[in-house]
Amino acid sequence: MRKFRICVIDDSENDRLRFTTLLKQVDYPVAIYSFSCVRDFLDSREKSDIVFLDIELKEEDGIGLRNSVRNNTRWIIYMTSWKERMQEAFSSNVIAFLLKQDPDIALKEMIRRLFDEYLGKIVSFRTTAGIVDIPVSEIHMITRENRKLYIYVYNEEIQVFDLTLSELIELVGNDFIQTDRSRAVNYRHVIGFEGNDFVLDNGRQERISTRRKKQVIRLFMEKRLTFGH
Repeated sequence: MRKFRICVIDDSENDRLRFTTLLKQVDYPVAIYSFSCVRDFLDSREKSDIVFLDIELKEEDGIGLRNSVRNNTRWIIYMTSWKERMQEAFSSNVIAFLLKQDPDIALKEMIRRLFDEYLGKIVSFRTTAGIVDIPVSEIHMITRENRKLYIYVYNEEIQVFDLTLSELIELVGNDFIQTDRSRAVNYRHVIGFEGNDFVLDNGRQERISTRRKKQVIRLFMEKRLTFGH
């Protein structure tokens, strides 16, 4: 099973140890890497799913360096003792703020909910390569072509068996919007529109049927407002 790659960047050794311990207790398949500064993280060239980033680092500013960090992670979660700086830190892939003064039990519950929301569940599929475990959050789209079902993980096409399209959409959950009779797109990977197409973050464009366009756009906006990106 794939492990999610989590990085903790904090100049306090005690805080790094604290958050590393909390992450291990959340019961998700994670590989955890810790760094005392953003420079070390960038030098490592480590690509991660989530970075837990301290705002007030000894010689660096976590907010000022977020664009550099963003190039190496899917999402950022800020850790801070400074509530007054939280407003500055809003950005497209910043998904949460954790206050260090909160008790461990509250932080652990928040981390678990964020993992459920952004890493999502893992589903087992029968594929041409055998049984494969795939995080739902990594599936960009689902298609039915010539009575065959495919899922796209980034730009990799994977044929799956033993399911109908409707069963597959139900299995992967509410993040998927059916754009026509044979396709569904994970709204979390949509970065915009171009004409009648969704533009996805893997570079693909997926057509929205004319008949479904109003309904699809309404569902997309509702999900973005309710659940975020």
